[in-house]
Parts: sequence; C-alpha cells; structure tokens
Amino acid sequence: MATDTPAPKSRIELYTHEPMTNWLSPSQLLQTGVRAAIATTLGSYADARDLQAVLNVEALKQPLQIAERDITWIDYVADTGDGWDSTYSVAWSISREQLNVADGAFVLPRANLLILGGDQVYPTPAEDGYRTRFIDPYRGAFPSDIPPRDEEDAPQIVAIPGNHDWYDGLRGFTSLFCARQAIGRWKTVQRTSYFAARLPHGWWLWGLDLQLESLMDAPQLNYFKCIAAPLLQAGDRVIICAPEPSWIDESERLAFQRSPAGGAGNAAAARPSSRESTSWLRSIETQTPRFLSLRKIEGLVEACEGVCLAAVLTGDQHHYARYEPDEAGTLPQRVTCGGGGAYLLGTHHLPEQLCFKSEAGNEERYKLSTAFPDAAWSRRLRNAACLLPIRNSLFCLQLAALYLLYLWVIQSASKVPNSFLGGKTLMAYLAQAPVTLHGFFDTLLPAVAHVMAHSPASMIFTLFIVVGPGLFTMSSTDTDRRRACIGGMLHGMLHLMLAFLLLWLMGYFNLGWVARSLGMPVEVFLDDWRHVLLFIVETSVFGGVIGGFLFGGWMVLADAWFGWHSDEVFSSQGIADGKSFLRMRIDADGLTIYPIKIERVCKNWKTGIGVQSLMRAGNTWRLRAFPGSGARFVPADPIKVELIETPIHISSKPKAPT
Repeated sequence: MATDTPAPKSRIELYTHEPMTNWLSPSQLLQTGVRAAIATTLGSYADARDLQAVLNVEALKQPLQIAERDITWIDYVADTGDGWDSTYSVAWSISREQLNVADGAFVLPRANLLILGGDQVYPTPAEDGYRTRFIDPYRGAFPSDIPPRDEEDAPQIVAIPGNHDWYDGLRGFTSLFCARQAIGRWKTVQRTSYFAARLPHGWWLWGLDLQLESLMDAPQLNYFKCIAAPLLQAGDRVIICAPEPSWIDESERLAFQRSPAGGAGNAAAARPSSRESTSWLRSIETQTPRFLSLRKIEGLVEACEGVCLAAVLTGDQHHYARYEPDEAGTLPQRVTCGGGGAYLLGTHHLPEQLCFKSEAGNEERYKLSTAFPDAAWSRRLRNAACLLPIRNSLFCLQLAALYLLYLWVIQSASKVPNSFLGGKTLMAYLAQAPVTLHGFFDTLLPAVAHVMAHSPASMIFTLFIVVGPGLFTMSSTDTDRRRACIGGMLHGMLHLMLAFLLLWLMGYFNLGWVARSLGMPVEVFLDDWRHVLLFIVETSVFGGVIGGFLFGGWMVLADAWFGWHSDEVFSSQGIADGKSFLRMRIDADGLTIYPIKIERVCKNWKTGIGVQSLMRAGNTWRLRAFPGSGARFVPADPIKVELIETPIHISSKPKAPT
C-alpha cells in the first residue's frame, strides 16, 4: 500500500560570505584579463546568442507574460554578486515584505518582478562565482520553503548579462537564468539572454544583450523587430534595460568631434570618464557598437506610432545617475543604477550635459538631474585612497613583497666585486655616506647605477618597475594616452627612488648603529641572520606602508589633475557602502520610480529565526533550516533605506500636443 512521503523536518544549507573583489591583486587582474580576452576572441567566432536562438525558436515567437495585476511592483538591481555584506544588504532589503522610506511617507510592498541589469557576478563566473557571490546571498535572503513548493504568485526574475557575465561565454548565465529554475523564492522565466516582457496597463519591458563590444546579433535584432515591435499598440510605453550607459560615451565622442582639436588628440574640451571596454578615441568617427545597437532598438520603438520610450535603465557604473531631457516633460529618462553590490564608483567626473543624435538623426540634449553619491562625497571618497595601506592592506602586502624582492636583487648584485664601490657591497658603501640631499645625487644614484650596469636581472627588474606603472596609467584613460604613460612612468620612478632611499637608510642605520651596538664588524653583521631578518622586516614594513601611501596618493592626484585612474581610485578601496536600487510601481496612472539608497551596508550578521548554525569553516557557514524559517542571516545592525531623490512619475497618458 502506497504511503505519503513524510515532509522533511529540516534542510542543510551552505553559505559562503565572500569578501569584496580586490581589483589591485595582480593575480586577480591577470585572471580576469585572460578570461576577458578569451571571451572577446571566441565570442567573435562563436556567439552564444546564435545558439540560444536556434534552441528556443518557439519561446522567441512570443513575449514573456508577467502576471497581470492592477498594481505591479518591480525592482531593478544591477552590478550585484560581489562581497557578501554589500550584496546581501541589497538582497535582504528587496526581499522584505515592505520598505518604509522617507520616515514612513512611502510604504513600498515587495516587488512582483525583479530585474537584474547585468554583471551578476564579480570578477568572473569561474570557480563557483555565481553560487558564492550571487546565489548564496539571494537564496539566503529570500529562501524557498521547506519542503519547496510551486507558488503561483511567486515573484519572478529576469536578467540581462553584462560584460562580467560574458567572461565564460555566457554559459553560467544561461544555466542560471534561462532554465526557468528557482533562485530562493524568485522564479526565472526567460529562455534567452534578451527578452520582451508584456507588463500590465500597456507597459513593456525590453531587455538587451549587447555582448562585450560587439554589435547586436541578427537573431536578437530580428526578435525585437519582427516579434516584439509589431505587438506594440498606440498608447503603449516601453522601458529598455541596457547593459551600460553608452549614451555618455557617445556624447563625449561627439563633444570631442566638435572641439577645436577636431580629433587631433586634445582632450581638454571633453574629458571622458574612464570606463571598462571603452574605445573612445579609437572610435572618433563612428558610434560605439553598444550605442549603435541601443539606438537601433530605440528606433524601433520610436517608429511605432503613438508608442513612447519612457525610460532606459542601465548599470555597469556603480552609482546612481539620472539624466533627463532638457525639454521639460519629454522622455525618455536615462537612469544608471549600478549599486547592487560591487564597489562604489564616484560621480564627480560625470558630465553635466549630454548631447547625441537619435536614430532619425535628430539632436537630443540631456542634463544631469541627480547623482548618488553626490560630487562632494565622491571626491571625499576618492581622497580616501591616500590611505591605501589602511583601505587595501592585501595590496600593500604584495607591494611590500615587490620592494623586498627588488632590494634583495640589488643588494645581491652588489656582492660582485665592483671597483666603484671599493670592494664593498652597496649597503656597506652607502653606510659610510651621510644621508643628505647632496649625497643622494652624488653618492646613492651613481652607486646604484654601477651595480645595475653589471646585473642584467636588476636592470630588467628596474625597467619593469618603471614601465609597468606607465602601462597601468595609460590603460586607465582613452585620452592623451602618451602623456598618461609618461605620467605613470614618473610614478614608477618615484617608487624606485623610495626603494633606493630605503636601502640607503637601512645601510646607514643597520650597519652603522645596530652593528656597532652589537660590537660586530660590518662585514660579519652584513650576512648575519639577525641582519637578514632585520632587512626583511624593514623592507616589508616601510616598502609596504610608504609605498602604499605613494601609490594611493598618486592615484588621487592623477584623478584630480588629469582624470586618470578615475575607476581604479575607487576599485582599489573596494567600497561596500553606498548601494542603490530602484523600486518601481506600474498602475493605471503610469510608472513611478523610487530610487533607493543604502548609505551604510550591514557588516555584522546573525543567523535568522528557525536557523541553526552547525559549523563555520573560514567564510563558509553550514546551517540547518527548519520549516517556516525566514532569511538565513539577519542584520545585527539595522539597514536604513532612504530615497535618493523625489520619486519620478511617468504618466501612461500621451502628452498633450502643444
């Protein structure tokens, strides 16, 4: 006789609390760079979107249908999937039954639909990146029931990929978001990385996949042109989700064209923000691929009589910025909201005015309405990079290792008999010279030059220290890259001077004062284990700390004076605070956008009600969850959500003719 299977009494779950990505880690940069290069190269020959179109012919014949409701609430989150504190703070906030903002003036119910606007994982999808950096925070904040059950009214989720999602050829993104599986209590509903979704009250949501730097693929363009656009009716309103704010690049490209330099290389008239995967000066005469593709889609909407493009939402830049048309009451609103979890990016370089051409060739002008963080706070956050040894101690440890290795090579090379040094090693020679400015140029530099002249390894190492920072600074900008390279090489030379000065001071102190205090001859103390240990400690501490201050200070000044390192000066700090997302309401009156900010994310978590902590190994927690339990972790310190600006309302009614 058949019996019902008893319901499980509990469920064992694992959660990994990842730290923020360290973007100054050489190994991390190398790994991400290699994957980006592979994805770009292979993507040019084997586009995953073409395969999606072949495998989902029936699904692409109709738009996604979002559950019909009189009032539909939608969340927009982009650039999530980084450190646990920032990502989970956002996931926990959007999964609450309601949010009270503006001192209770607005009570915003939990959204029926979650839109993920790109870059759902950092730095790459490799090595369980999606699981630990995205799935764990989101299923932990809004977990499925025990046992899982199919909820008819469960919140739905749709997503578009950003460049980081493409770093594995879109494999992880497709298996996660295009398989119609659950992520906690959210249900995925799409079959491809792009979609058109029919919303209530004549509203539409179009999500675009603009892979890396390529043009839009033919199947996707055909989908929007032949399937989605013909379904639009007079009076409909369309919201487009794009992976990056390419309109800023396009406006700056046109501004450069119109500048007196006319493409001659003078960027003073229009200094652009430094952006990933941007070919600003390399595309002077043609629109960037992503903007060209976006304009084609916008043109499809604009070509439909009586249909209005209401808003274009994007992420990629980890801040909030809203541009509105110069002409009051016109559309679309262009909103960047990339504060879902990745490091906070400044806004002080954002242009106040934008100007570019529509698909029809008409000039469109926009103005910056609101930015978060504001320019003043953005500059203060930038200036905090001067404290790099405090803000990013791991990078400074790596810098300390570089100083130690370099000085070790130089000192070891000086053990080769050298007539200029009088048969002494470099440290022993410098210990006899007084530490003065005159001695720096007349004693220190000539001595180092003679040592390197007989040591190819030290010469190559020195060139690496000079050229490396030059290439690093050159990669941070798309304007006047030659000057940026020279500036970066000067930065490298400052590190060389610091290394030489440290060697001089250590020789003067160690071989002069310490050896004399121990009553040991210089030649004996030089190779004594105590001096070797002292040398390692001194070089590591002073090289890491002073070198870190020098590195951070350089980035701050380079950004303030030339606009270089406008990304790295923030990514190096890994700022978890300053998160943002959009909560939107669609009803018969139109669309209302509530821009939400979390100025301080929670960094202290405790297990939730109905959850038992079994074990913790490093950053990974093993929990036992019981039926009826809620969020697996809850903030020990309250998370305060606030409005960034007054809600933006876009009416469903057509604008009256003037």
